[in-house]
Amino acid sequence: MSIRWKFALAVAALSALAAIAASALGYSETRSQLYGQIDSSVRQGADRLAHVAAVRSGADQPARGLPFGPGPGAEFAPQGFPNHPPRGAEEGPIGDPVANQALLVQRLGKTGAIKKSQTLPLPVDAADRQQALGGSGETNIRDATVQGTTVRLATAPILGGGAIQVARSTAEAAGTLNSLRDQLALLTLAIVALAALAGFLLAKRATDSLEHLTESAERVASTGSPDEQISVEGTDEIGRLAGAFSQMLASLAESREQQQRLVQDAGHELRTPLTSLTTNLTLLDRLSELSPQDQADMISDLRSEAGEMTSLVNELVELTTGGGDEPVAEVHLATVARKAAEQTTRRTGRAVSVDAQDTVLLGQARSLQRAIGNLLDNAAKFDDSLDPLTLTVAQDRVEVADRGPGIPAGQETLIFQRFHRAVEARNVPGSGLGLAIVHDVAKRHGGVAYAHMRKGGGAVVGFTFSSRNPLDRSTV
Repeated sequence: MSIRWKFALAVAALSALAAIAASALGYSETRSQLYGQIDSSVRQGADRLAHVAAVRSGADQPARGLPFGPGPGAEFAPQGFPNHPPRGAEEGPIGDPVANQALLVQRLGKTGAIKKSQTLPLPVDAADRQQALGGSGETNIRDATVQGTTVRLATAPILGGGAIQVARSTAEAAGTLNSLRDQLALLTLAIVALAALAGFLLAKRATDSLEHLTESAERVASTGSPDEQISVEGTDEIGRLAGAFSQMLASLAESREQQQRLVQDAGHELRTPLTSLTTNLTLLDRLSELSPQDQADMISDLRSEAGEMTSLVNELVELTTGGGDEPVAEVHLATVARKAAEQTTRRTGRAVSVDAQDTVLLGQARSLQRAIGNLLDNAAKFDDSLDPLTLTVAQDRVEVADRGPGIPAGQETLIFQRFHRAVEARNVPGSGLGLAIVHDVAKRHGGVAYAHMRKGGGAVVGFTFSSRNPLDRSTV
């Protein structure tokens, strides 16, 4: 089942529950009011007639007929209590004399027997007889049946003995409730149908964008190409999802482009040492014809080219893996910086002056040492002076200063790109990946790589980091 239909059915079900609950509450309230009115009318009638009967029977005068009949005391008859059944009541519009009679009245004697009934005989039970015998007590109201019609029957005791019974048919109230029930049922069905339709239309509108995203994802999965254009509309959850998906595809496309460019650049950089290796290997066939000096030079070239290829491959691996398999731990940066300085001195013979604060951060020690070593190697390549290289470790940055030719204008950010070489550095040995690794390590540690001219000549190249934020692996 599709999301649209699930949503439509869910909305319809909730609407049905709400409509049924509201209908039940309305029906119950209406029934309570209708039957309350009936009970009030029979109670008031019975109480009033019982009072009139008690007044008329005072001073030991015998009661003459019902209190609402002809003779003295007729003026006490309550309005709406006819002396006789209305003409034609037996053959009313609904053919039910009980239903057509507004009120049915009956008087019980002191023994509980029916003394006189104005209309049809009303049923008398033990509780009614007890009321008549006792001549006191509260008015009792109950359901009763008169000629197959349900009535509400009130029995009120007469002071001195006897009781008055007043009944009223519930047929009109029942008919009203039946009509109301049918109307509420139709209204509930209409509400459910409209709610289901509205839910389906809303779900369709919401899922149109989801279907578009699904189709785009399926095309990317089938073609392997992230070059998919997705229109982003709205700022709701669907719009945000579409925007995030579009950004993800853009990032994938950029990553693929970077990978292709990396492979192309790596192939270009590997071509020179491979050509040199091939040439020297060809000369090995004539090794016996070469002088000892030429043989030594050729072997030295082979070692040099092999070393360059090894360095290039190692840096490519470092750059592409981004230290993803290296654990994260607390790093004492001063210790790491001194190790990198010692390795540079052993490798290049250059002295390094270390000015390091006791800085601790959460990061990858090996990657940080590699980045600092690359900064020192870069400075050693361009600084021909005999002055020591200056390595500074602060609370939020690491930088290396040299006395070389400096950085050409406009190259301050370009030097951190993969395989980028300024025109002035084309003849300087190196893979062109050292500073790119510095940029990558800085980004993973919440910082940036930077470069600028040094006062008095030379360059300052370094990177910042965050000592409070955890490692960002999004670049790994």
